[in-house]
Amino acid sequence: MEGKKILVTGGTGQVARPVAEALAERNEVWCLGRFGTPGVAHALAERSITTRYWDMNDTSPAALDGLPTDFTHVLHSAVRRGEDGDFDAAVAANAVSTGR
Repeated sequence: MEGKKILVTGGTGQVARPVAEALAERNEVWCLGRFGTPGVAHALAERSITTRYWDMNDTSPAALDGLPTDFTHVLHSAVRRGEDGDFDAAVAANAVSTGR
């Protein structure tokens, strides 16, 4: 793939991050994530990946404000696992975020 504009959600994860980094070699890549691990956003930026903070639990209309709408591809890898035991909320967040 070359010359595409790709949005990757969950771009700091074990699967999505290496994929985003590989895609960035020949494409414009944007990563959305919470960036809870210090230095990850900077490391991605060093690979010419544009990063934006995004919490998939935030369902407000403003959550994705300023994000371009001209992506050619989307790789949705973000997930709410339900570590807090609220699996209904996790299912809802995962389904709604995917749809958005």
